[in-house]
Amino acid sequence: MVAIGEKAPNLKLGKWVQGMETNFDKEGDNVKLVEVFQVNCPGCFMHSIPGIINIYQKFKGEGLSVMGVATAFEDYDKNTLENLEMLLTTGEV
Repeated sequence: MVAIGEKAPNLKLGKWVQGMETNFDKEGDNVKLVEVFQVNCPGCFMHSIPGIINIYQKFKGEGLSVMGVATAFEDYDKNTLENLEMLLTTGEV
């Protein structure tokens, strides 16, 4: 756990799917928001991700950056890299 005022440790991710590979140590001292979601999570796409988009739109001018991290903690057959890439390409899985 990181205390307020301390720098967050870099993320250890298997693959960057969208955008240029980056990490906290490359992003400066601005606030970073990390959204962790599952590809097949209806609540993520109905509530969480739209909320994150609204927060980003409100604070991007103040240097906020957002990183989305897709993970799986259930339904491993649906929460795959292939389905994530399909979601980013078509908007659907």
